[in-house]
Amino acid sequence: MILLLIQVKMRPLHVQTLDVVMKKIRHFGILLLLFNAFCLHAGQAHFTINIDSPVEQVIYVSKTQNNLTDEEISYQFGLNAGRSEFSLELEAPTVISLRYNQKLIPIFAKPGDRQQISFSGYDPLPTIRFSGHSSAANQLLKAWEERYPSGMSDRSVSQEYIFANMDEKLVSEAQSSSEYSYLQSVKERKNAKRNLLNSFSLDNQERVYFGTQVEYDAAAEELFYYLVNRYSLLPEQIQASKTKHNLLEGVRIHNDLSIAHPSFSKFLCIYTQYLSLTTKRDDRGVEFTFYELMEQNLRGKSRAFLQTKLLYNTFRFGQFDLAQGHFKKFKETNAAYPQYISLLEETFGDQLEFAEEGEAPNFTLVDTNGKMVSLKDYRGKVVYLSFWATWCKPCLSGFQKSLYIRKRLQDAGVVLINISIDKKAEVWRSTMERIEMPGVNLHATGEDIIRTYDLSSLPVYHIIDKQGRYAYLPENGIRDVVEEFEKLVRK
Repeated sequence: MILLLIQVKMRPLHVQTLDVVMKKIRHFGILLLLFNAFCLHAGQAHFTINIDSPVEQVIYVSKTQNNLTDEEISYQFGLNAGRSEFSLELEAPTVISLRYNQKLIPIFAKPGDRQQISFSGYDPLPTIRFSGHSSAANQLLKAWEERYPSGMSDRSVSQEYIFANMDEKLVSEAQSSSEYSYLQSVKERKNAKRNLLNSFSLDNQERVYFGTQVEYDAAAEELFYYLVNRYSLLPEQIQASKTKHNLLEGVRIHNDLSIAHPSFSKFLCIYTQYLSLTTKRDDRGVEFTFYELMEQNLRGKSRAFLQTKLLYNTFRFGQFDLAQGHFKKFKETNAAYPQYISLLEETFGDQLEFAEEGEAPNFTLVDTNGKMVSLKDYRGKVVYLSFWATWCKPCLSGFQKSLYIRKRLQDAGVVLINISIDKKAEVWRSTMERIEMPGVNLHATGEDIIRTYDLSSLPVYHIIDKQGRYAYLPENGIRDVVEEFEKLVRK
């Protein structure tokens, strides 16, 4: 019996339109699978597992579904007399994880492989044996793991919307070592791994895969030192170190052929974070800083890939400003890679569409000056409604992240109405002193508006046209939101 488990290794989604966002993420995953299958030589890899003296009747296998969304899919396979056979669909050569008796075993596999793997149930790692396809590659992986055990605990390196995992031991090494000794350790580890690689008889595909891993893992580890110690190093020191220590010497930053390799993808994320350490942050948010750094320092498919990843992650966390403000530029810059443009358009193109039809219900609420304000007071104007509360962190983050766009909308003639459903007026007023909220700020004291506008989760946003009806933006893909609002204003 085979049980399929889906594990999505993501930070939790904000509550905003959760069902809609999850639907879009699932759709995006399907599109990515189709895209990867089209671009790469996908195929099945077959595995036969034999366990001497089994102590459990189940083994777990997991693989990264795609390196754009960092989704991981896991399988559970039963054992029959210590034996299990199964096949996995692979889009490219990759390393999967096999877990048994609380031990994690990395396994290299290629589409078309037929592998035989055996080990003792009591002590899987030292006793594991490989035969069949990719056996030499897995012997290399075992030798690497024995000399440089990665362990099971990863430290997530995250600055908002760009994520990468590094080994916990590497974090400790970077924290406790001097810059020189740490970088020497990285260099020695790289050379040792390269020597091990050269000592094994691998086919060309395997040699390219592991050669790529050695180069980009070492490059990421170099830069990782500065991310770990960023609070104790000045930007000038970080900048000077690049020349002093010949950081990234010989590293191909623009490597279109390695886009599907997890080590290259991780390197690009860490490289962007490293660049941000010596760059002034954009007032609109760190995601805008990242986007511009990618624009300036990457090119080709590497840039298109990482910008797609960034745009996807900002949408995933309910922050639409970056994509809405930059998607036109993204399409122009990355016209040679329509696959990424199509994926974003088909997945998130209708993010601001509203299902409601007809006239928006009127309300009369108190503003910050104690004056009663009604929605109908703004008939003849385009209105953007934002429902929020102090306890809703995505709401407050949304105001901060969208401040630039909101001010542009206001300048374009759009009326911004922000309605708090906080129970206490003093809490509402206190929050507005901390968070800038352009527009008309109102406080709802009662359940009527919650029922009328179905505020079962927050934040909630609505567009109201000049006639007081619900409006929506076109369904033709991600757009410049300010431009589309201006069209509504001109109608």
